[in-house]
Amino acid sequence: MVAQSSERVAQMTLEEFLNRPDTNLPMEYEDGEVIMLPMPTTRHQTIVLNISDVLRATIPSGKRFVAPTDVRLGGRVYQPDVFWVKAGSACVDRGSHFDGLPDLVVEIASPSTSRRDRREKFTTYESSGVGEYWLIDPDGAVIEVHTLVDGKYQRYGVFGPEDTFTTPALGADKPISGAAIFAE
Repeated sequence: MVAQSSERVAQMTLEEFLNRPDTNLPMEYEDGEVIMLPMPTTRHQTIVLNISDVLRATIPSGKRFVAPTDVRLGGRVYQPDVFWVKAGSACVDRGSHFDGLPDLVVEIASPSTSRRDRREKFTTYESSGVGEYWLIDPDGAVIEVHTLVDGKYQRYGVFGPEDTFTTPALGADKPISGAAIFAE
């Protein structure tokens, strides 16, 4: 079953958005508009949990979070599928949301979100200074790792279930198993 597409549903100020009533509905804020996101598929959620488990096993320090946890980057608020904040990071937990730059952001693309993940979010994460951005294609079983170098993302590598890889954000001594990320 194909998920519904993202939909711009309301306009409000950033302050109104950050002070909205508690909800578990996936929604983001961009350029004065509230964007309702499609509900994730079970495959999507399996990969989210796998990544969280892999990060817990690989880097026990710091904190990892999954959507729907808000991350405020300037005037935009996103709910990355998974993000990690290293110990001592400048990314501040405000209780209802985070302000600032996670050290790693992971987005799991779907047919309805891929364009925003590759354009608007890519540009926002890059210009805000998020150190590492992973784009995961669950259908193609591909993990694209982008690292920030001199203010611009460079593709660090493209990995699949057969690969074991390291990344700058996690460290050369912290191998990641592609098979663990894509496990059913």
